[in-house]
Amino acid sequence: MPQKPHLRLLIMVCFLGTLLFGSGASLIRAEDAPHGEPVFDHFVYVPMVFRPLPSADLVLSITSLPRPYVAGMAIVYTVTVSNIGPAISPALTLTQTLPPALLNPVFIPSAGIFDPVTGAWQGVDLAVGNRVTLNIVATVAPTFSGTLRTVVAVVPAGAYDPNPANNQAEDMNPVLPLITNALLNPGFEGITQPGWYTYDTYNGSEWDNIMTPEGWVTWWEETMNEVGLQRGRPEVMPILFEGYFVTPVPRVRSGHWALKFFTFWRPHRGGLYQTVENLPAGSHATLSAYAHAWSCNQDDTGALSCGEDPYQFGFRVGIDPTGGSNPWSSDVIWSDMAYIYDVYDLVGPVAATVGQEGRITVFLLSEAKWGNKHEDAYWDDVSLIITP
Repeated sequence: MPQKPHLRLLIMVCFLGTLLFGSGASLIRAEDAPHGEPVFDHFVYVPMVFRPLPSADLVLSITSLPRPYVAGMAIVYTVTVSNIGPAISPALTLTQTLPPALLNPVFIPSAGIFDPVTGAWQGVDLAVGNRVTLNIVATVAPTFSGTLRTVVAVVPAGAYDPNPANNQAEDMNPVLPLITNALLNPGFEGITQPGWYTYDTYNGSEWDNIMTPEGWVTWWEETMNEVGLQRGRPEVMPILFEGYFVTPVPRVRSGHWALKFFTFWRPHRGGLYQTVENLPAGSHATLSAYAHAWSCNQDDTGALSCGEDPYQFGFRVGIDPTGGSNPWSSDVIWSDMAYIYDVYDLVGPVAATVGQEGRITVFLLSEAKWGNKHEDAYWDDVSLIITP
């Protein structure tokens, strides 16, 4: 009895399914079927073909006008999305992070419909070589000062992007120059007159032997240290590059003045701090300084350090990005401890991001462990660099 066409087709589908995916179905013979027709007692596996999404490499850019912005006036951002292929992107998702100082933003796409909440940008059908723009019009808050930082990111929908490196862009308005002189009196040369000082301390107390360099505040702690010795109040003074501070060991690295922070016969932990204001929120601060120690319980070593503990005297620099003046705060970001003796070397750097208040505090710290006769910290050439 010749096979019917649909029977041959069913047998072929069953055979291919078995080859590709294993047997999961069985065919009942025609003579055993209730009506003389072949049936499946279970199901047939049908091969499925998965096609990859098309590839669309999107490129993103953003600009703003006017530059610089004017507080209380309108600002217009132009976000441009270009498709360099090789396939069409039928839709986009564009996310944007606007500064809080941008008030009542309005989003105007050159094509399609843009949802600023979800970022979905429908109906653009961006062909290879084409581009679309999104204008964002807002008002800058009248009281705002600083830098407006706006970030945008894009991904295609209905396609995949083979190069995500060009899918994000940011605009800084205005673009600020590098600030290299953010500190007052960074080399302790004085402000009102050479090497001059105040009696400013962290707790408001005044001491004749704490002569704090102008622009700075002295801090210290009077606690037990890790070897069970009592830390004491330091003596502080700007020093001039002459006489005892020239030979046998130079105590001034550059200019005419440096800082001496010291104790006799007792350990210490303390230093100076300075708060810097009117910095651009979100900018990057990098702090470093030069220092060295004279740590010894003898006078006949030629003013050189002595002792068998290589970790008996250390230095750190720190930044509180919130602008607080508490050296014990967990907000302070400290550099690694540097153990430097007799010759100036670099302490730090340490970096932090300036907070929304546009204010940071920088700290210098020296720590003497054993309480030798001479526990002297020498500081010079403090550097605070601010980059956008």
